Amino acid sequence: MVVATARAAAAPWLGVVLLLQLIHGTSSATSSSPEKCPGWLDDYAAMHKQHKNDPSSSTRYLIWYCPASEHHCRGFGDRIRGMLLAFRIAAAFNRVLLFKWEEPIDLEVVMHPNRINWSMLDMDNADQLLATQNDYTTDIWLMHNTKFADAVRDGKGLREFNATKVVIAKFLDWPSMRLWKQDPRELPPTTGKGSQMEPGMVAYLGCLAKFLFTPSEELQRRTDEALQALYGRPKPPSYVAWHWRTGGQEGETYQVAKDSRLKATSRLHMLLSALVCLDSMKEQYGVTVDTAAVLATDLNPVRSMVIEGKLAPGLVALDIKAAHPEKVLTEKSKAEMTEISMAAWTDIMVLAQAECLLASESGFSLVALLMSANHCFQQMYDCTRDAAKALGGVPLHRMSHHRRLGQHTSLP
Repeated sequence: MVVATARAAAAPWLGVVLLLQLIHGTSSATSSSPEKCPGWLDDYAAMHKQHKNDPSSSTRYLIWYCPASEHHCRGFGDRIRGMLLAFRIAAAFNRVLLFKWEEPIDLEVVMHPNRINWSMLDMDNADQLLATQNDYTTDIWLMHNTKFADAVRDGKGLREFNATKVVIAKFLDWPSMRLWKQDPRELPPTTGKGSQMEPGMVAYLGCLAKFLFTPSEELQRRTDEALQALYGRPKPPSYVAWHWRTGGQEGETYQVAKDSRLKATSRLHMLLSALVCLDSMKEQYGVTVDTAAVLATDLNPVRSMVIEGKLAPGLVALDIKAAHPEKVLTEKSKAEMTEISMAAWTDIMVLAQAECLLASESGFSLVALLMSANHCFQQMYDCTRDAAKALGGVPLHRMSHHRRLGQHTSLP
């Protein structure tokens, strides 16, 4: 069971307090417009229901498959991203979409089918379908299989592709990929700033995600218990949240930079900036100023310090230890894998229920946004940029050491 704590830091940093006093309204979050879901979803649901268990030769399948014996399916967010692309391909090319996610635990433990039954647990011919191997079988990147990519992106060799009954893949490519059979008006326009998380795209993909998935009863129960523990009441108040993907989870000994724009930004700079932006979010979205913000992070030492009340005021965190499924969970027992996986998904759902999310350029943040009701978020890069304007030119970037000259130079 996930145990949560509501203890916030009792002794705030003087520097944090001064910074919060200096900055007012420096950040603004983006809330996408209400969801206008694609018109083809209802038609696809009817087709899927009719043909999923139809043994006729005309039924064709696209199966996203992460087997129990495979330890290279990447993180949960990466997988959901690829599964959404698989959904778009299946719909565009009239294939029945199926998911088989076995590692580290079955997907059905945490997410249930919603509008279509993508699970293979009820299929007598599941093993036969999953044993299929052909030229379209694809690993983690669709573009590595040029035959598959050429068919769905450019229509090359489409007759052979359409004649292939079963295609199995576990690609992780971004789901907004251009497809050959696609209404060009369907995908929302982007700003061209280089981010994967554009407001319009998040809303569009949120339609697809909620069409496919709904939290299992067990995951919803754990989420409710976690929020009650964090805020000490059966119904939690409105709150804001921060997902900080920086590296440091179990099995990960290096700092990651999921957003290349933050490679020169120190963790200290991110932390100070985030405290400012979370306060601004509260004001912008009517959250009571003294309501603690939820932090979900893979930086386990920071999570522990928040729980112990040693780090910063106004933050709470679930008392779990982050672990990457590809790097650690394969070494655990089945019971341990289940518990760690459920804890990670509880983190996601707690983020999803926030009024607004300070997000990392990460699949974990993305899944939380896709499962949320309002898709309100600000990206960490924008937060650090906005907060930096109020720091008076004080350098908080990581420093490169020129030992021979005895100088410290800020990275660009």
